[in-house]
Amino acid sequence: MEEFIIFFYDVGTSYKAKGASPNNKLYLDVLDHSLKGKTVYNGNFYTVTQIRIN
Repeated sequence: MEEFIIFFYDVGTSYKAKGASPNNKLYLDVLDHSLKGKTVYNGNFYTVTQIRIN
């Protein structure tokens, strides 16, 4: 099965290398159809609850 990955910027840090890290990834959970992942900055686990257009 293929993984669906979205890279994201963590705007909660002033450390550019951590906020823009290629290791900031969200994965599609096929069981509950959610996007989840961790940030490099502080290791917090995120579940996407809203997507807004800029």
